[in-house]
Amino acid sequence: MSSTDFPCVGILGTLLALFPICACGSSNSSSPPGNSQASGGSSGSGGSTSSTGGSTHGTGGSSNTGGGLTPSTGGSSGSGGSTSGTGGSTGAGGSTSGTGGSTAAGGSTHGTGGSMGTGGSTSTGPSVIGTCDPSNITDKTCLPPQPVIPTGCAKVAAPRTVTTAPNDGSAASKNTAVPETATETLDNNIITAGFASKSCVELTTGTAGANAFLIGQLKLTSGQTLVIDQGVTVYASLNPKSYGPNCVVIDPTGAVSDTSVTADAQYDCGGVIMATGDHVAIMGKGTIDGQGGEPLIGVSPPTKDINTVANPTVPAGSFSWWNVSDFQRHDSRATGSGPGSAPNPALIAVSNASNFVLYGLNLYNSPFFHVQLNSDKFVVWGINLLTPSNGMSTGGQTLSNYVARNTDGIDPGAATGITQNGYIVGNKISTGDDMVALKGNAQGGANNIVVAHNHFGTGHGMSMGSATINGITNVHVYDLTIDGDVPVDTSTGSSDLNGLRIKSYTGNGGFVRHVLFEDICTRDEAYPIYVTASYDANPIVNPLGVAPDFQDITVKNFHQVNVNGPQHAFQTTVSVEGDSAHQATVTFDNVYVETSTGKKGGPVLTVASTATLTGTMNIGAPPSNDPCTGKTWWPAAPMIP
Repeated sequence: MSSTDFPCVGILGTLLALFPICACGSSNSSSPPGNSQASGGSSGSGGSTSSTGGSTHGTGGSSNTGGGLTPSTGGSSGSGGSTSGTGGSTGAGGSTSGTGGSTAAGGSTHGTGGSMGTGGSTSTGPSVIGTCDPSNITDKTCLPPQPVIPTGCAKVAAPRTVTTAPNDGSAASKNTAVPETATETLDNNIITAGFASKSCVELTTGTAGANAFLIGQLKLTSGQTLVIDQGVTVYASLNPKSYGPNCVVIDPTGAVSDTSVTADAQYDCGGVIMATGDHVAIMGKGTIDGQGGEPLIGVSPPTKDINTVANPTVPAGSFSWWNVSDFQRHDSRATGSGPGSAPNPALIAVSNASNFVLYGLNLYNSPFFHVQLNSDKFVVWGINLLTPSNGMSTGGQTLSNYVARNTDGIDPGAATGITQNGYIVGNKISTGDDMVALKGNAQGGANNIVVAHNHFGTGHGMSMGSATINGITNVHVYDLTIDGDVPVDTSTGSSDLNGLRIKSYTGNGGFVRHVLFEDICTRDEAYPIYVTASYDANPIVNPLGVAPDFQDITVKNFHQVNVNGPQHAFQTTVSVEGDSAHQATVTFDNVYVETSTGKKGGPVLTVASTATLTGTMNIGAPPSNDPCTGKTWWPAAPMIP
């Protein structure tokens, strides 16, 4: 990319092309062109002490006294403990998070003190969320600038030709074979060579119809943008060795690796694409296919600790990433549906990042979570996420949402580092697990998140938890449709037919506070609204986990439409439950659920003695302020005002 490609040169020019919020001029100084040298922002003042048990935030400094492109030295806001915060973090520069996390002096959530933040990377460009304040959970007008795909990138032509599968989610569709041997030379090197010349690499179609890349673990770092063109598919390698020496899916005993077992704790496949640092972007109109349902190379089914009743019969030679997860969940060492998880790679794993952008792509068939995302300031916009994308593997195995377990869509807080100040906008998501799940298991928890103008198909719901150890605060979910009429496997349970869900349990709990769901329209879900502090599907006991504490949860303008009732024999139920140690506080405002014509009828409202519900669930359709008016459903693209 030459200096004439954009108004500014180098990485900064690329960033301005992505987020055009100012123009650059010329300057002979060492400061960014057209901007005076910033003298730095004010330091964060730390979290103020609260005697009322509320989560209090520091006032971290973010202002510049110089030009608009120079990062401030103010830090992110500190978050106090659940009862009395002794101070938030003080920023060391730009969007760098402070080195001191929130520490509780006592209280219901972190009796021995909160986790220590290790800091993010210093910002080298404008904020990807613009001037919006995601901590204001009543604001439905401010959205970040829509990302822009840059031009002038280093072009890398596809070296492989693969017949594109239908990718329509139908039972009759079948995956396409992507040839790969045990000693295959992958395409990582030609991509990284492109980054040697420019900070932006564009994957394009090649000669004679070449349209595919096959990669192992690909790492992106600060200032890098990966663009995948329409018609190009990046396939994930099916050889666990492509993801490092710790990617071991069958342990030395012959059992499926279980990360909750001490002997297997070191096994971790990371991600297919891993990103860290400031201003990393993955974007385009192309596709990333994790091949989660395809036969693995060099891996045979386990020979030990097999639950022969629960595990499905796998056709010879077709053992996949999803089979690894399924066998692990039913491992004979497990209780319930199995602690821990398999070490499968995420499709995209973002850790210790700031100003991360994911835009416009098709994401299919992740071996594990599709997007694990820990970043201070992030935007996920216009993603089409469908798993499984076809109904049959090349090995002859039937694929369904039930088979594709642990394939969460977008999970802020599921990786490593700070998670705050993010927007998830205009996406279509249908998968085998949670569509979106905010996790509070990373340092500082997950805070100030907006989920707006999205369409969800099948899956476990718009979720928070189950890990809430370090807290989830200030979440605004609005203009969302969730369709329970998307076909699901006959083996699925009610957990595949969820609308809004907050889930945690004593072994993995913490606080969830200041959450507003509004303008939500669901159809034929078994659990349109489900708040539980006794989630039992993943019984890991974390030493930092305490009793879940759900406070100030509001559902406003909610309507479940009845068409056929839930697809399976479940009574339509709205359930609200807290923990015996902490009374949950939940408000329903204009919440309506239509009478179910499903096999078990409903709806019924259950409110446990551990919860205080203000308002109630009404049966029927709302007489006014109906959030379903004018709405379309998955897989139609959502409208963004």
